[in-house]
Amino acid sequence: MQNLSISCSGLPHHSG
Repeated sequence: MQNLSISCSGLPHHSG
């Protein structure tokens, strides 16, 4: 799920 990876990266509270 590359889409999920990008989404997480955009979130400041989640550094996944």
